[in-house]
Amino acid sequence: MKCQNCLLDSVKEKCNCEFKNFQTIGIIESWFPEKRGIPRQGTLCSDSKGILILHSSVVNNPSYALDGLEEFSHMWIIYHFHKTDSNHVRTKIAPPKLNGEKVGVFSSRSPHRPCPIGLSVVKIDKISENKIYFSGVDMLNGTPVLDIKPYIPFYDNPTLMGDHKERKVEGGAADKDSLLVLNHQVKDKEKKSENREAPDGEEDNIKIPSWITNSARGKLKVEFTKRGLSQLNMMNHSEQLKNAIINIVEEDPRSVYLKQKLGNQFYTFLIKDVHVTCKFDDANGVVIIYQLKEANQVCDCGIPEWQCSEHGK
Repeated sequence: MKCQNCLLDSVKEKCNCEFKNFQTIGIIESWFPEKRGIPRQGTLCSDSKGILILHSSVVNNPSYALDGLEEFSHMWIIYHFHKTDSNHVRTKIAPPKLNGEKVGVFSSRSPHRPCPIGLSVVKIDKISENKIYFSGVDMLNGTPVLDIKPYIPFYDNPTLMGDHKERKVEGGAADKDSLLVLNHQVKDKEKKSENREAPDGEEDNIKIPSWITNSARGKLKVEFTKRGLSQLNMMNHSEQLKNAIINIVEEDPRSVYLKQKLGNQFYTFLIKDVHVTCKFDDANGVVIIYQLKEANQVCDCGIPEWQCSEHGK
């Protein structure tokens, strides 16, 4: 395996090359033609309006690309701080609320960053052709957009992670295709952290598609063979590793293509430095862990041990 410094150098070299090839998908039209006066967070001025216009040269069929986004009330916008003045990398930033006291740049939301990328959650007002109209703008007019993603509280809000099956749903009709409105009041015990800043848009009710909360596919039952469990128990941090493996496979990490084309064939994946071999029984909703092998162990025949059929017997 590569040493950490070698790995970092190779990743840095790759990123420096590939990042230059990123293309913007659109541009922001906002109420703010100058940097001065732009809200520091979108929720500080929720009535401010903006339009995200997709580039037809990049997204040649916007109705397809945006299909389904109207079922969400909020979305993330990932964009480029293209008007930062200095090329000097600042390691310390003075957030306005600290009255001159400085903190590390990565503990702030300053636009003056080594990699000047912004992230905001906004409320979707409507979608028309290649335009998304939204509220809660904290972006300069003309801001280049790198990507957009729907806001899903079960995955994006730490107070709700892993709790989506227990959350109370309000306003949802019986129709399976209806939209669900989630009551976004956090439990009292979760709300006691007075220093936690609510994610942008958390103050409003969040609308998401019913397929997210009413998934037809439940979690799979996970079983270990005796051999797989024995191999697991011989590894460091076996309990943490076991929980991580269960969390991964019970949600079925396979793509639709793999499930349709390969069915119940063996499936392997790498977690940390361990190769896991499992098999999905789709008919019964079960996944069986057959084998765990350390990825850095090499067989006498010269190939990784986890790939060697002789060791697999």
